[in-house]
Amino acid sequence: MPLQRTPNTQDRFNWLYVHPVTAGIFLGIALLLAVAFLLPGGPPRRWRKGFYLIAVGVTGAALIATGTRGAAAGCVVGLAVLLLCSRGPRGRAEMLLFAIPVGALAVLAFPDEIIAFATRGESAEQLESLNSRTDLWTLALDAAMKQPLFGNGISSARGLFLEEIGLGGGHNAFVNILVEGGIVGVVAFAGLCFAVMVVQLSLTRVKEVRAEAALLLGLMAFLLVDALTAEMMAASANVASIWLFLIIAWTCVIAGKPVGLEKRHGDDRTQVIARG
Repeated sequence: MPLQRTPNTQDRFNWLYVHPVTAGIFLGIALLLAVAFLLPGGPPRRWRKGFYLIAVGVTGAALIATGTRGAAAGCVVGLAVLLLCSRGPRGRAEMLLFAIPVGALAVLAFPDEIIAFATRGESAEQLESLNSRTDLWTLALDAAMKQPLFGNGISSARGLFLEEIGLGGGHNAFVNILVEGGIVGVVAFAGLCFAVMVVQLSLTRVKEVRAEAALLLGLMAFLLVDALTAEMMAASANVASIWLFLIIAWTCVIAGKPVGLEKRHGDDRTQVIARG
């Protein structure tokens, strides 16, 4: 079933016939995975490097074609985190020396394209309100204050604002949780994300799993940045929330993996990365 086009999505790529915002999440995750497969020490490759390079080009171009600014910004942050954490201190310095001039050249070479992507033909009023998101967030906070502790219930944000503003969902993961789960929900969700990222950051110091941990940390960074303008990470049964569960499971697997032997006082002892 083709996606029903709205005036704001006429010229935006909608991969898999889903809304461009959701397509951006699919493509951002795919791009990060493809880059991770190209890195030394990353996940085992099933194909030759050339296939992953093609995948990076295709998914990158498609992500730009969606016009989804939140996913694009999240992908830039996620890639930066992935590349900075995947090769240790020396690789981090090399990446910065390479990325800073390349980024500056890109800005100088394509200023009009970057501005066009950021503004997407919207008026100053639309840009100021983040395409009506600030109005929605004001209504969301009013709704949250009526049930501040435990919220209005799962998925209640989907229909809460349709009559007043014509938009469904909180268009921000933390606002969405505040409306649906209240203060308790926000604290639980923020605590979960913080704990997972702390474990991932600690795992980037272990050479044997550094690339995998950097990928997971990059994926979390992508989802959190994208979550500032889309609620999918904190909603039920969609690509972002499912990948959040996968990231947590993957983190737990590599955190409990024996990664080698080290000699202490003449004895061989198995080094375990993390417990609990």
